[in-house]
Amino acid sequence: MAKSKSKMKINENSKPTSINEEKRPKEIKGNIVVDFSNPFSLYSCAVKGIFTNYLKSRDNAFDNHQRIFTEALSYFSENNFDDMRNSKGTHTHEIKGNDKIELIKKILKELIICQNGNYKNADTIIKNLVADADLWQLGYPNGMRFIGARKGNIINLFFLDYHHLIYPNKNYNNKDFYTYKYCLMRNSKNELLELETASEIEALKIKEVITDTISTKNNI
Repeated sequence: MAKSKSKMKINENSKPTSINEEKRPKEIKGNIVVDFSNPFSLYSCAVKGIFTNYLKSRDNAFDNHQRIFTEALSYFSENNFDDMRNSKGTHTHEIKGNDKIELIKKILKELIICQNGNYKNADTIIKNLVADADLWQLGYPNGMRFIGARKGNIINLFFLDYHHLIYPNKNYNNKDFYTYKYCLMRNSKNELLELETASEIEALKIKEVITDTISTKNNI
């Protein structure tokens, strides 16, 4: 008689996480590492009248993303958190205060919706990300702010504050950012879906033409 396979028992009390833990960089002491493992970290969203990190256009979005991966990450890799925090003008510091933390939670909820289309498990994901986390703003000089949870030399990125709205600057926040609507991640995904749909429609048209041609030949 074959042995019956034992069923794996799932611990329902275990906390669901927003990312695969194995994909997290291991914490080490040293210069700054930015962890992009949250699937929504490069998306854009808005919290009405309080925050937006939408960008103006496709070109503007590409320029910003290029700066992230060709300039900012290289800059961070040459510095540590203590140096950044103590250096004037870097805008790198801990995020404290219930008002700021609640705003970050609202932004995270909107980002999760933008990324996967619904609120499913959003509150649990946010709780696991924010509860007891050491929240930080990591500033790239004269540029965007990286918002996330710090652990050692690693910042687990939540989102980009392109317009400096978590900590507003009256000398900077003079543009109508709330009219911006471009999200590179979401728009690119929609464009890809449109291309796939167009390709499927074209394939069906070709199939219909071939079928009609064969049918016509058979009837001759």
